[in-house]
Amino acid sequence: MTEKETYFAKGYLTKDFRQGPTLDRLNDVFRELRVKEPRKPYRWEEKYAFSADLRPDIFSYDEVFLDILFDNGIPSLLNELAGADMRLAHIQLRHAFQGESYMDWHRDTHFYQGDLHGSIPPVHKVIFYPRENGPPGLRLKVSPGSHLRYFGNRFLDRFQARVAKAENIMSSNKSFLVFNTSILHAAAAEKSRNGAYRLIYTFCRDFQIDLFQDQAGLHQEYRRRAAAVRPGERGILPVAAPIMPT
Repeated sequence: MTEKETYFAKGYLTKDFRQGPTLDRLNDVFRELRVKEPRKPYRWEEKYAFSADLRPDIFSYDEVFLDILFDNGIPSLLNELAGADMRLAHIQLRHAFQGESYMDWHRDTHFYQGDLHGSIPPVHKVIFYPRENGPPGLRLKVSPGSHLRYFGNRFLDRFQARVAKAENIMSSNKSFLVFNTSILHAAAAEKSRNGAYRLIYTFCRDFQIDLFQDQAGLHQEYRRRAAAVRPGERGILPVAAPIMPT
């Protein structure tokens, strides 16, 4: 199957980064964060139990967090996989601590007993799970195709993830995950005493960008960077290619 067909059928896709100085720098940033505190005014702030997010933002901490997107044509990839013109809405850098999962089986977007939660249509995420010292670690469990298999009852919907075959996403210094957030997924419990990091990009459609008004600085910088990319440069198109009249 093509990447687009795989993404439609499974709801997620893993892909290797382009090897080079941008990827090297990204891994260097995580090596630095493992051994020392982030420079001021950046700080770790708890959002969920057993985890903390870097604040106040990610994109201004180091240029590599946007460089890695454009160097790998990820904006164009999202447009192709989602079949829509996608925009970067949010970036999170999360440190998961040793202990229980900070988020067990769930969908970011669901509709249980008539109660809607999340974005419609669902947003899409790109996640990088850098590898710690030692062998690759389990970072995420996903239920392939569950975005196409939905129950309106919370218990039944989550139960399917426990009886259907799940697939594991492992840490890697050279690959990333793209997934539809309506798929059933669960953050793995962290076993390492030092914890583990994950870099999370959220992409949405243009009309949904107002849901992320607190990220206006990121949106402005992303638009500036996207406008500077020439169509076809490094195979990158910052937005979906227009349909030409026939």
